[in-house]
Amino acid sequence: MKQKLLKYGTLVLVVYLMLKPETMAMALMIDAVGIELFVLLVGLQFSSALQYAYVVWFKPIALPVSRWLVQRDSY
Repeated sequence: MKQKLLKYGTLVLVVYLMLKPETMAMALMIDAVGIELFVLLVGLQFSSALQYAYVVWFKPIALPVSRWLVQRDSY
């Protein structure tokens, strides 16, 4: 059941993307590598973007605050 759903879902997605000229190349890539690998690659890209945001934006703000709190901590 799950394999059929994944198979037909992939087919519907690829056909939908093939109808638009600007997404045709992405549809061909999804058709070639499979939807599972495509979703894995999108997840990896999202994870990399979150890591970059943490290192560039959150860490420079949080690190001085953390050092300040450690200096004032009585324990």
